[in-house]
Amino acid sequence: MKGTLLLMFFSVMLCGLTHAQSRSIAGKVTDKTDGSPLPGVTISIKGTSKGTITNTSGEYRIETNGPKDVLVFSFIGYATQELALPASGVLNVSMGADDKTLSEVVVTGYVDISRREATASTSKIEAEKINGRPIQSFDQALDGLAAGVNVNVMSGVLGDAVAIRIRGVNSISNSAQPLIVVDGIVLNSTQNTNVFNGGNGTRYNPLADINPNDIESVDVLKDAAASILYGSRAANGVIVITTKRGKRGSITVNYNTLLSWANARRAPKLLTGDEFATIQNEKSKNWNVADVAADIDVNGDGKPDRTDWLDVIFRTGFQQTHQLSFSGGTEKSQVYGSAEYADMQGFLAGNRLRRGSARLNADVTPKSWLKVGLSVYGSRTLNNGVLSDGYLAGSTVAGYNAPPNVPVYNSDGLYEGYYLSPPTATWVTVITAFPSGLTDSSIRWPASTLAVTITKRSVSFPTSMQILHR
Repeated sequence: MKGTLLLMFFSVMLCGLTHAQSRSIAGKVTDKTDGSPLPGVTISIKGTSKGTITNTSGEYRIETNGPKDVLVFSFIGYATQELALPASGVLNVSMGADDKTLSEVVVTGYVDISRREATASTSKIEAEKINGRPIQSFDQALDGLAAGVNVNVMSGVLGDAVAIRIRGVNSISNSAQPLIVVDGIVLNSTQNTNVFNGGNGTRYNPLADINPNDIESVDVLKDAAASILYGSRAANGVIVITTKRGKRGSITVNYNTLLSWANARRAPKLLTGDEFATIQNEKSKNWNVADVAADIDVNGDGKPDRTDWLDVIFRTGFQQTHQLSFSGGTEKSQVYGSAEYADMQGFLAGNRLRRGSARLNADVTPKSWLKVGLSVYGSRTLNNGVLSDGYLAGSTVAGYNAPPNVPVYNSDGLYEGYYLSPPTATWVTVITAFPSGLTDSSIRWPASTLAVTITKRSVSFPTSMQILHR
């Protein structure tokens, strides 16, 4: 009997202790601006899955677990608040707008507007999503970073053009590439800025001249409202690039380097020399002629000539990029400068791209009403290009078609490339897998500007220039 009474006593004490730990908190959530109630606000206990929402009058009630609980108030478009439990059972909360999101700057043209004032369809890509990636040009990094933007690499050739499509293809016969604007200057994005194959073979991408590590942000303008400033040129959308500028503070120096390797993946399986000879002789028999394929020794090494052309045209590519930059300034002057050297050897034999560039961005405010900005960028590019696989004479296509029973070089060290062709059994020349001497050098000043702004009268006098020398 005593044991039963003792058990009942401890049970009552434990229930009382549990009741003392948990208690009900009620209150009302309102808008900080006008005091109107906010329905649908989520109130949860931090670190748990327990929570509730406010009713149509902005009122709520929640059961807490202990005095150390923290209530989290969250609502779309409003700043999240974390509050400790009050001494009383009432906790009223006023929520303000999330200024961090609304104050984000969107670059739509020659003007910057805040996110709260932007009504057009835009996407903003910050620098940290682009910098440090193993890419040849910044446009290769845009894929998957902005809704409605598709990026397709045309081939594996270094410096080849990249197809950018904003909200699909907008033209059947004309170019579907968007307009590129760098620091307010429209970039000359002509693809065939080279002399290869009359300008029709390798499509050198001028965006490869821009150092990706110099980019501060990229704004993608998708609809007519966002790109109206550029008129019909913006029919395919606009990509606005803002480069880094100096910030107030002590001078900081950064050095970045990137080393990467590349190999061809999923290469097709081709016939060996023996298999090729067998197939050729079967074709001859179908033509009712004598066998035309036989072992030959053109290079004079005493063995039947055999060549795996995929091993000849493909190699392990190597890329090295080195960049040195500095940034800093005072209250009245800020400067950012950078220099870059990139040496890229592609996985196609003979394909190499070398680029050297330098940038200087300076801002000076000698008077409160006067601001002078200078942006100078120059690059020198040496492109050892090859014809891509979009052409019959391209490196990969020629390698697939070249017969495997002939050597790469003859006994004189020159390119070989002969094979017997039925039914006439004559020697014909085959296009070699390598191009040679396809080298193009260009010096570009793609986006150099000098801008003077008088803020007292809100008048701006910008001047710009763009120079291409080959």
